[in-house]
Amino acid sequence: MADRKSRQSNIELLRILAASGVVWLHYNNASIGGGFGFAASGSVNEFIMVLFETLSICAVNVFVLISGYFLADNNKRDLLKPVELILQVLILGLVFFGISVLANGGGFNIDVFLSFFMSVNWFVFIYAALYIFSPYINLVWKSLDSAGKKRLLTLMLIVFSVYPTLLEVARAVSGRSMNGLSTVGATGSQSGYTIVIFVFMYLIGCSLRDMDKNGAAGASIELKTSKLLIWFCIDAVLIILWTYFDKLVLKKNVFETIAWNYDNPLVIIEAVLIFLIFRNMKIENTKVINTLSAASFTVYLVHVRFLPLCNIEFFASGSPVLLVISMLISAAGIYVAGFVIYIIYNICTKPLIVFLDNTWQKGRKYTA
Repeated sequence: MADRKSRQSNIELLRILAASGVVWLHYNNASIGGGFGFAASGSVNEFIMVLFETLSICAVNVFVLISGYFLADNNKRDLLKPVELILQVLILGLVFFGISVLANGGGFNIDVFLSFFMSVNWFVFIYAALYIFSPYINLVWKSLDSAGKKRLLTLMLIVFSVYPTLLEVARAVSGRSMNGLSTVGATGSQSGYTIVIFVFMYLIGCSLRDMDKNGAAGASIELKTSKLLIWFCIDAVLIILWTYFDKLVLKKNVFETIAWNYDNPLVIIEAVLIFLIFRNMKIENTKVINTLSAASFTVYLVHVRFLPLCNIEFFASGSPVLLVISMLISAAGIYVAGFVIYIIYNICTKPLIVFLDNTWQKGRKYTA
């Protein structure tokens, strides 16, 4: 939600790829796209999807890290911005529900209706909450000295990532409930789908911004891309090995692995590494990239509506080469469709947004 003029095309490109990563995650998802459910266990196709899943699993963490990087030095917030996000969820949900009713016939069904708003849009509401409180997070962050910032990030890593992940491993190995032992919630860490991990990733973004701004990048952000790529590959291999350990040793379905939890330290590290790789890229500000990236949120909202058109069952159970082509074309095609919807949505809702902007003034903008 930062001012797009202050952003850089290399990071905007990463935002586009992260949105494509979300498409691949749900292409594979057994209950959404169904990919893992259609591929034969132990097949090449299953491995291809495991690879795509591993490379994409950090997508949500990347989005939040980018927000921390660009919002760290700005304590001004406008409540109209999260309202606009939620309005987009509601309006696009209503539109696609209407299309579904017209296409499939039948009367109103409350469960079907609600499915167009929940639960795939969980990110929106947690992100909106993070945005609202982020200037106060900035104040706390800026009040700390360098040692205090390192201590805070280290403690968050241990308490909210390493420990919950070890707890999940213990539960998987023992088969016993570990409810009540988590540092995140009574029923566990919820695989990292929480404001806790969002705040942690946001603060990592703040830390990277500090290093970039203060010229301390020589030891971090300016690490050679080749070294970052090596570490990224090592991290990805470890995630893949963990995935197959959970499948072969713990007898889990491949998509139930702890390796793909958002709070897993390896997933968090993957998000940081890929951000640093793109941060090192030397790309001149490109209008095409910056314009396309503006649609990433809309792509996130609408991509699940297009996955049923991708004939996933055919490709997931067929040729490995065609599966790779299908996944690449599906992500690109859905992104283009999402961009078109983004343009149409902005044109159609502009009068509403202008009306809200003009009539809602009191209590809308604030500075921490």
